[in-house]
Amino acid sequence: MAVIGFLATQTFNPFVSAGILLVSGAGAFGASIITWQQGYFLTSFAALPSFIFSFVASGAHAYLTEGKQKRQIKGAFAQYLAPDMVDALIADPDKLTLGGEKRKMTIMFCDVRGFTAISEALKEKPEVLAEVINTLLTEFTNDILDCGGTIDKYMGDCIMAFWNAPVENPKHAELAVQAAQKMMKTIYKVNDIISAQGQVSFDLRIGIGVATGECVVGNMGSKQRFDYTVLGDVVNLASRLEGQTKGYGITTVLCKNTAEAVLDKKEIVLEIDKIRVKGKTDPETIFGLLEADASETELKIVEDIYGCSEKENLKTPRKQSNKIFKMK
Repeated sequence: MAVIGFLATQTFNPFVSAGILLVSGAGAFGASIITWQQGYFLTSFAALPSFIFSFVASGAHAYLTEGKQKRQIKGAFAQYLAPDMVDALIADPDKLTLGGEKRKMTIMFCDVRGFTAISEALKEKPEVLAEVINTLLTEFTNDILDCGGTIDKYMGDCIMAFWNAPVENPKHAELAVQAAQKMMKTIYKVNDIISAQGQVSFDLRIGIGVATGECVVGNMGSKQRFDYTVLGDVVNLASRLEGQTKGYGITTVLCKNTAEAVLDKKEIVLEIDKIRVKGKTDPETIFGLLEADASETELKIVEDIYGCSEKENLKTPRKQSNKIFKMK
């Protein structure tokens, strides 16, 4: 019986184990009573106390072990994931594969445009600069987490995020684009907030790069310190696309894989150019993401602009596109 109690606590959660204990204990007790009435004495009745003790001890061990695992998962991912995703990992730890694995993922980089000039303007007010950046990153973090993303890291005024790890989601590219749409709206909200505070006299602008492809994801770093992060060409591509936003006058630039994932959705994406990526032989086709409420007139103007994007002089078209993409 003690063996039954031990196996139950090691195999099932405490509640199921308790049910097994009650059924097994009741059966053993009933059998002992019946046989005792017939003049026999079952040793299982005498072993019942040891069974209970074994169950309690093993159950306590299982409970503490499970609790430790939950605390470890929460501690590792609470800063990077939305609470419901952390709960999903705690409920099913098998979803979490650490150590490094290949997986198709979507990566996002978002950076503040003209941050050097902003820093210079606020060099006498470092606390204001910190408050502005913290406000911006807080709002963007909420947008990313709301769309199922994982925060990888903050790098000054830049935020890096990824989708499809540690919890898998086949719609990772679509969710990343939805997050970008939210962030393009959020920047106006943040500008209203900092404008109302009266401490800065300029609007913030951002650039977002989103790329989809195969990455290696897992714990990376040294034995002393490591992070759950991603490696791969697609990470470099997302960073490169973020850097392209300024030159094309577009808030968000997508790679072909990301754009194809949302072409049949409500998002508006337009092919804008082909670029050479360092280390790659073939050019990369890039797409611009319009805001969800872009009008048909705006859409037509952008199509006309980038339909002739191979002309040498792009100065005037880019100024037009700045207005359309609302990069004031």
